[in-house]
Amino acid sequence: MAGRSGVLDALIVGGGPAGAATALALAREGWTVRLVEGSSGAAVRVGETVPPEVRIPLQELGLWERFLAQDHLPSVGNASVWGGSDLGRRDFAFHPYGPGWHLDRGRFDAMLTEAAEGAGAELARLARIVDAVRSGDVWRVTVRAADGLALWEARALVDATGRSAALVRKLGGRRRWWDRMVAVLTCFAPGAGTGAPDAEVLLEAVEDGWWYSAPLPDGSLVTGFFTDADLCGDLHQDGWLRALARTGPTRERLRGRLATGAPVVRSAATVSSDPFDAPAFLAVGDAALACDPLSSQGIVKGMSSGLRAAAALLAERRGRRQALEEERNLFWQGLAEFLGRRASYYGLETRWPASRFWTRRNPGLLLARRLRENPVDPAEGMSLSA
Repeated sequence: MAGRSGVLDALIVGGGPAGAATALALAREGWTVRLVEGSSGAAVRVGETVPPEVRIPLQELGLWERFLAQDHLPSVGNASVWGGSDLGRRDFAFHPYGPGWHLDRGRFDAMLTEAAEGAGAELARLARIVDAVRSGDVWRVTVRAADGLALWEARALVDATGRSAALVRKLGGRRRWWDRMVAVLTCFAPGAGTGAPDAEVLLEAVEDGWWYSAPLPDGSLVTGFFTDADLCGDLHQDGWLRALARTGPTRERLRGRLATGAPVVRSAATVSSDPFDAPAFLAVGDAALACDPLSSQGIVKGMSSGLRAAAALLAERRGRRQALEEERNLFWQGLAEFLGRRASYYGLETRWPASRFWTRRNPGLLLARRLRENPVDPAEGMSLSA
């Protein structure tokens, strides 16, 4: 795979959508690329819903028609109980990019890695990075593979390891935690007479967080409760079901369905990695910025950041030395825009001014709570640090 010197053009660590998109974009430009994935690829992946804008990176990757042929389930829109007790809807009928999609993640991820391999990238499964150091103009990366330790060399290195940001951390990069949100997830299979679920995402805000449910191509519903880690409390099977019983549209949607297993807890925190000036190194996807799941942008953002990273690496190789620095600057701009949108959306929900979950995301609610707890004479003014 590597050239005559044995040095790869790029080593990409992480075989999810961000890593596969980076590998595909570089390999089709003639780069020697190795895509490292720690798993065997056989694990079952819970489905995910992507917005209509997924069409943009898929078209740029040349995979749109292949994606359509996979028969993922179209998403007609989003329904939400947010900022009030009424159920609102956003229909994708007139969206310029068509519907959103409820994915079969196994098929989707396999499509991306197969496309990268088809373009010439090498896929190395069951391999994990032990160490990475820069030596001259190459990265020397120690890898634990199925047959033992190996030393690989590459001119460029990309961290696509998802929320773990394994390479960023190994290289001493800084991670910023913007919250400590977790997702408590399970799937519900169809019960007798339940029929197919509505082909839309449902969001429902509650006092300590929010609920999400969406159909999967096999007819089941993936359901999650999103709250902060310190607010999880008693959310094993019985506690989770009691919390579900206090919902409205979510409870009705699941009526007659059967949970396929006990709830599992996963990190859903918003976490970012500060870009740092390591030669020929970039983080992509969740390794760079793991977004709040409320945005539904994880996969789209991952593939798009992989495409941008590939373009920056190609430009730098062609002599535009500022290309990586420009990409790092774009990261800061994108982070600021994302945090602004996140604050705006959470700010719509004001029904629970005493809730720690909501006041952590809405400064106005926090101020109102502090005023209620510590009334002041208007003539004396007030302190926001009360």
